[in-house]
Amino acid sequence: MKKSLSIIALAALVMLAGCKKNEEQPTGSTKLIAGIEQQKSDSKTLLNPNDLTITWSEDDHLFVYNGATGADFALSTGAETTKAEFTGDCTFTDSNLAVYPYNDNITVEGNMVTMTLPAVQTAPTSSTFGNGANPMLGVFSDFNSLMLKSLCGVLCLQLTGDNVAITKIELVGGAADKLNGTFEADYTAAIPALAKKGTDGTNKVTLNCSATLTATPQKFFVVLPAGTLHGFTMKVYNGDNEIFRKSTATNINFQANYVESMMETTVTTVPQGAVSGLYSVSPTLKVYFSMGNLQYQRSTDTWRFAENPWDFVGGTDNEYPPYETRGNVEGSTNDSFNDANYTGWMDLYGWGTGTNPTNDKSTDEYYLTFNDWGNNAISNGGNDASYGWRTLAGGDHEGSSNYGGAYGEWNYLLKERDASTVNGVDNGRYAKATVNGVPGLIIFADIYTHPSGVAQPDNINVGNAPFDGNNYTAAEWAQITAGGATFLPTGGMRYWFNPYGYYWYQFHWLYSTSIEGHYWASTGQYSWHSGPTLFDFDSDDVYTLDNSNNKNGFSVRLVKNYEGN
Repeated sequence: MKKSLSIIALAALVMLAGCKKNEEQPTGSTKLIAGIEQQKSDSKTLLNPNDLTITWSEDDHLFVYNGATGADFALSTGAETTKAEFTGDCTFTDSNLAVYPYNDNITVEGNMVTMTLPAVQTAPTSSTFGNGANPMLGVFSDFNSLMLKSLCGVLCLQLTGDNVAITKIELVGGAADKLNGTFEADYTAAIPALAKKGTDGTNKVTLNCSATLTATPQKFFVVLPAGTLHGFTMKVYNGDNEIFRKSTATNINFQANYVESMMETTVTTVPQGAVSGLYSVSPTLKVYFSMGNLQYQRSTDTWRFAENPWDFVGGTDNEYPPYETRGNVEGSTNDSFNDANYTGWMDLYGWGTGTNPTNDKSTDEYYLTFNDWGNNAISNGGNDASYGWRTLAGGDHEGSSNYGGAYGEWNYLLKERDASTVNGVDNGRYAKATVNGVPGLIIFADIYTHPSGVAQPDNINVGNAPFDGNNYTAAEWAQITAGGATFLPTGGMRYWFNPYGYYWYQFHWLYSTSIEGHYWASTGQYSWHSGPTLFDFDSDDVYTLDNSNNKNGFSVRLVKNYEGN
């Protein structure tokens, strides 16, 4: 069965020099027969060029210019065919220009036609191209010989999902790419193609759509200017919520009148507050990571994820009260522990304090029951206590419901799982780095694609590598995380310090902020360990099965189970 592509009016701005719509036109009706040069496809993966046919729609209009005046030619017969008759008022000359779609503001200077590519395209329900998103032009002398050629290429996305509702798809190209705005074309060229003009436009184009993705692949066509696209990120939305993201660093050459196709992509719904990418924490379980470390505000009893993955509350190391930063430490007044009206935030917690984050007891006996922090309503993570956030398990303790191998989920994640090849290293799982000036640990998703134009990470899976071996800006990190990666900062720790040897005289003490990262696991005390387990890292190594006193304060990075296969 032949695939029909209906072309509708282009939402482009066009301007005609020396000729306006209201200028006097020759009287009478002139007929013009217009055909369409059909799209081609080099891809044998998704599209067969034999089933791709562009046809006219009944409401199509052409702009026709005879070198002096311009006119609107409306389709009169031939809808749903490849050759149609258009009628308008214009006296043809030996060389005439036709531009699809019609608009009364076209600029023609010499051999150059100027037009604007829209930033937003709309996928119709009964055809394929967005509303007027595929500009064409042709030159003719005989009214019966016009053949229009497309000025753009087409990207075919083939998406599947488990009844996933989507409302728009956003494509973001490389920083130097221009996907919308003002372009021009030499209409006398044998193969006309659009070229950038001016400094307007962006590297982004949005396809509005209304669809429910199922196991049957659904095709979405996005019109893009001819030229090289320097990799791109595809973002899929439901309403204003981004639910899926996938990136490719591969350069794609778009030719005018050709279709390039992506491999089939399954859209999985990314939970609110999570970063895209799946991470195996056992042979049978994958998780999403939350967007940042968990933070708590006592005055409003509010939980949230840090806005950026490198954010942490911190403080001044080895400082006696009064503390410079009181969110994570106990002073005499005005802190998270003593002041119910304190508006600052904390992000270091005693073990299992999900129901009592400001627990300031100095002995482990007050921290024996693990209450997961994920059982709270997290304001930017679904805002529902039953949303499903949880803490990774640390090992094979008795009764563990999250067993990730002999040494737990943190260990499987960082030492055992199969993962993508990163900078030539098979199973690239992590790398130490400094992101936006903060030392920490990059954890790569099971499937990771490194962005073009960003330095490849070194020291993959090397525990004793320096933090400054990889340095990335916030802008570079945005591209890295889009390819499937998360980042854990060195938020330090809080522990009880006894400076005078008296059991009853102890201080909260901040230590190793910016040089060590300590993250709790849900696992309780081992028979051969004196305290619950945690995952931590410093300049010397990455430790997936460490232990500490329950009363000490460490960071929390929550995960959410992936329910798919």
